[in-house]
Amino acid sequence: IAVGLLAQMAPSMAGRSQPLRGAMLVGVGLVAATVIGTVTQTSQMFVWEGTLFDKLGSFVPYALYNLLPVLGTTVVILLALLAVKGGEPKLFVPFVPVFLGVGMVFTGMVGNAIQHLESAGVAGTVFAEGATIYVVYGSVLAAWGAVALYGPNWTSRSMSTATVLGVAGLGFVATVLAGLPMYVAGFADQPAAEVSNFTFSGPKELLNAVSAFGHVLMVVVTVMGVLAALKAFSTGPRTTSEWGGDH
Repeated sequence: IAVGLLAQMAPSMAGRSQPLRGAMLVGVGLVAATVIGTVTQTSQMFVWEGTLFDKLGSFVPYALYNLLPVLGTTVVILLALLAVKGGEPKLFVPFVPVFLGVGMVFTGMVGNAIQHLESAGVAGTVFAEGATIYVVYGSVLAAWGAVALYGPNWTSRSMSTATVLGVAGLGFVATVLAGLPMYVAGFADQPAAEVSNFTFSGPKELLNAVSAFGHVLMVVVTVMGVLAALKAFSTGPRTTSEWGGDH
């Protein structure tokens, strides 16, 4: 959904049609490959062992479940930027949280691909938690962009630019604070579901404290966003721009 929003909003912000619409649809379709793994609850690890045919037999399903979604998201992001660059961009504030959200989801997808590489050595560590955080919190950011975009259409009332950008910016910071330390701790071999009963040379207390702070901040930001949206769409000023923001 987040990727689809980005694909839709970029041409609108640029005031033009998507020049490579077919490629964009292919990109969105590749992202849908993630649904296959979710529905089938299948996890494919790439193991660099055995003969060439053994490696190929391990790589093909790994690529299907883990690399195709990364490729599709990359295509959508690049084509969205192409559409913006080739048009005449105008202020379209909901694009910001959606773009940030897709960027975070992409970071989580890359992390998911890395954790399924046996040679990376992060299986069974908190690295997987970091990847999940990026995907989930990135989706929340994209959802905030959708609220900012479609809310005025449903209520005929606007939400201020400062509110949309403020929540998006704080949500982005919270996502990075919550997810990045888990990536670092994963490479340092912190076991999954452990915060104290393990040892490694890095600052484990600092990494886990920063991640915990990121989670708390995301909760606060989400509550702030919900309250701000409810207030704006119930008592805020009438829509004054194309996207419904108060500039």
